[in-house]
Amino acid sequence: MYLIATRKVDELGRIVLPMELRKRYQMGPDTAVNIGVNSSGQIVLQRSNPYCRICGKEDDLMKFKEKDAYICACCAREIVI
Repeated sequence: MYLIATRKVDELGRIVLPMELRKRYQMGPDTAVNIGVNSSGQIVLQRSNPYCRICGKEDDLMKFKEKDAYICACCAREIVI
């Protein structure tokens, strides 16, 4: 890992990702990000991929009623039956 920038955490606990990273990883204002900690204790940010809210699959998805909710075609067929 190499250092790109140093940022301070604001009063609300927020940090700003540098523009270079946002552009490189195509992260816009509505991009979902997973935040976790690895086994070494490092904080890890990872783009969140859409997934089926029922089974967790990440392929053959369609948007469900909510803005960022998805359901796969297989689960959708089971709901209809």
